[in-house]
Amino acid sequence: MADTDGDGLRDGIEVMGWEILVVNVGVQRIIVTSDPGLYDTDADGLSDFVEFSELCDTGSNASNPDTDGDGLGDQAEALSGFTWEGESYFTDACMFDTDNDGLEDGEEVIAGQDNFLTHANNSDTDDDGLKDGNEVLFVPRPFQKPTNPLINDTDADGMLDGWEMQVKSAEDNTNSHSLWVAASSWSRPGCEATQTNNCLMEPGGYVWQNYLGGFVLEAKYEIWEMNLSGFSIPANALCDGCSGRWALDPSLDSLADANYDVDNDSLMNSAEAPDRWNTNPVDDDTDEDELPDGWEVRYSQLALERGLVDNLSIASSGARGVMDPSMQDSDLDGITDGQEDPDRDGLNRSGLVKKYCPGYDDPTNSQCHINPDTPDGVRFYDNLENYTNFEEFQNGTDPVTNDTDGDEWNDGPEVYYQDHDQDGMATGWEYHFEFDPYDSADRMVDTDGDGHVNYCEYKWDTNPRNPLSFPGQGQLCDPFAE
Repeated sequence: MADTDGDGLRDGIEVMGWEILVVNVGVQRIIVTSDPGLYDTDADGLSDFVEFSELCDTGSNASNPDTDGDGLGDQAEALSGFTWEGESYFTDACMFDTDNDGLEDGEEVIAGQDNFLTHANNSDTDDDGLKDGNEVLFVPRPFQKPTNPLINDTDADGMLDGWEMQVKSAEDNTNSHSLWVAASSWSRPGCEATQTNNCLMEPGGYVWQNYLGGFVLEAKYEIWEMNLSGFSIPANALCDGCSGRWALDPSLDSLADANYDVDNDSLMNSAEAPDRWNTNPVDDDTDEDELPDGWEVRYSQLALERGLVDNLSIASSGARGVMDPSMQDSDLDGITDGQEDPDRDGLNRSGLVKKYCPGYDDPTNSQCHINPDTPDGVRFYDNLENYTNFEEFQNGTDPVTNDTDGDEWNDGPEVYYQDHDQDGMATGWEYHFEFDPYDSADRMVDTDGDGHVNYCEYKWDTNPRNPLSFPGQGQLCDPFAE
């Protein structure tokens, strides 16, 4: 077999060529050849045979000393390698961005456009959750100054750069932490004004998704819904002088943000970080269980202090409290935290059944206004038996003690039997039957058209939305006199 230059590669292969794959802008299939009269055609220190048989998965370009065009020679990438903090590593001679961080390998090992030397085979050199390319040259959101790819907490506020600048990513399964807080009107970046769209946005808190999705057009928070106490919002040159800033900004010399609670969930930003509660600092209900993050933390800690639960039982489900703000169902029982009733302070189910369905399980009595075996009945009794965490949050009661004010009335019945509009009907009863507990006019309405007004149906424990359920003979009611 002829091998004129003695490089170990037959002349026929050198002349006819071979196909290689190069990852540059997309994946390119290239047919390459070499000179059968030269041991090292491209003079890159690698024999043509080595480039054909040993480099990359399909070989490298023996006629180009920099196969992938990243500014680094094939020999440097494949054989010589580089050193980072005393350890050697190599890059791929056929991939212009070996670690897929948005920076060409040459940009990383030579102080190029970003003026930083970074690890070319580690996409996140400083381990801050932000790829090297996204720290300086390709910042993942507008109105944002760059960060330092060699320091994982550029502004030294105790929160990692990548966590502060996190955007929505299906690939990384992350939600956005990028909330733009504007105290004045501002223009969306990349928006082209037309006769029907001037691109101006009203003040408020807006979520930036990513460069594909842009800003969510509807404000997540109105100005008054956010906790902006002490949160300075000066004129910002990056948004053409608008009064706006990111809720969390990791750049050097940025305004302080660790000790603010912009999402108004009673947890400071620093307390929401991964090494603390690992919640979303710009979403007051990270796990979407209807309970604010800080409220869950507060009462989870109280439950532990009061000995209602122990760390061992909590840890068995992977939770950090009876209401973990990063877990929608902390005890994994199929019921979300908002719908749990850990202190069991709702109404007594047996008493309710006896009241609204006295003939239940009694063959001699057919009287039943709300049957526990029907879907509506199940909903009714379940709802009243469980005074849920969400209801406790709404009413300002303590979810881990059944008698918040110590008056020997359980919270559930006490709240249920309030009468906010003083129409003689319990607030809880009105809520369940979808009346307005703050409007007394519904007292005199006959909702189901059975000849009995709502007040009389309430008085005699009948169903005001079922025309077949109404007070019986002898059950007198004068809504005007009572």
